[in-house]
Amino acid sequence: MRVLRSVTLAMMLVCCQTLGRATEPPGADAEAAHALEVVKKLITPENFKSYGLSSYEQVSALKLGRGIDAFYVFNDDLKSFNSAKPSGAFVTASQTKLYPVIVEGEGKLLITIRFREGRWRIASFGQSSEAYNLAHMMENLHQLDNQEKGPYVIEIPSFNLAYASLSVPNKDSDLTLLPLSPESLKVAKPGLWNQNLSTAAVSGIVNGNELFTILASEAQRLGEPPVTPR
Repeated sequence: MRVLRSVTLAMMLVCCQTLGRATEPPGADAEAAHALEVVKKLITPENFKSYGLSSYEQVSALKLGRGIDAFYVFNDDLKSFNSAKPSGAFVTASQTKLYPVIVEGEGKLLITIRFREGRWRIASFGQSSEAYNLAHMMENLHQLDNQEKGPYVIEIPSFNLAYASLSVPNKDSDLTLLPLSPESLKVAKPGLWNQNLSTAAVSGIVNGNELFTILASEAQRLGEPPVTPR
């Protein structure tokens, strides 16, 4: 599955359309719904495949999944990692929500919404592997009547990695994670990874302490990413 990355022009169009609306701050769901309408306008008969769609007609069927709370592990947290502490102690909560965009039961891309300056604002869209896996997990949880208890996303910005947790991360508990992209699986479980994988959520459970131990030494050689969303 081709990974869709955020596009500067697309973001400019989103911002312009957002500024043109009423001044009342929208809720996260409303802002995500507006972002979806903007994304639909960006999809054309010429570029629909780059959005993971099998036909241009699927554009009208795109729908927004439930918002998912995002958490972060920043480079400084990894630098200070100590395996004697629960891995949840190195996770930071955020005012960020991720919305899978779904068609015919499959997640095609993620819309990211962040709370800034008193309102929810569109931040980006992309990450088709993550969207696919999150939509798949949400459907399974729905069938188990457990849709309100997860998943939650834990991103590691400096390594461009993303994992899901079925329980809310907290400082007193270790993390049990599911990779949300082939890259995230490759780092955590090299023996399970192969280059033909396009999805990864069902490919291996990752212990948070083990993952952070792997990344801690690499973190010493990296600076913080240019933007650290909190």
